[in-house]
Amino acid sequence: MSANKAFNFPAAGCAWAVIEEPKLRQSMSADVSSHVLPSPSVFGYEATLAALREGEVWLAAQLNYLRGNRDLVERELPLPMAHVEATYLAWIDARSVPNAHDRFLQHGVALSPGEQFGAPGFVRLNFGTQRDRLREALRRMRSALTPAG
Repeated sequence: MSANKAFNFPAAGCAWAVIEEPKLRQSMSADVSSHVLPSPSVFGYEATLAALREGEVWLAAQLNYLRGNRDLVERELPLPMAHVEATYLAWIDARSVPNAHDRFLQHGVALSPGEQFGAPGFVRLNFGTQRDRLREALRRMRSALTPAG
């Protein structure tokens, strides 16, 4: 586990695992000691402690903001998508749009192509950004979907 994504400090470098099964725990410990998994940084440790001890209000505001972004994508983009609740990544069904990934890219929006995840025709949008930037991306995506686009 890690506080990195929830509290938005992805490079902090502090994660932990609770492993009840002794053989698996021993194997994991060997990997850590051989530096397959890096040791936590002092910054990451302190940031994680601060987030877990004092970040509840900030996290609640962050989650509320992300829900607003998700709702904006669902409302403004005329393509089917999964209603997500535990991520800031929109999984959009663009199978009705020929060459959707390239088409959106031509309009200035770089999405993750579904082929990377075994789902051709889908695209993934990271909506964990400033609302104005998201609105602009959605405007460009709608433009890409128009016949003249």
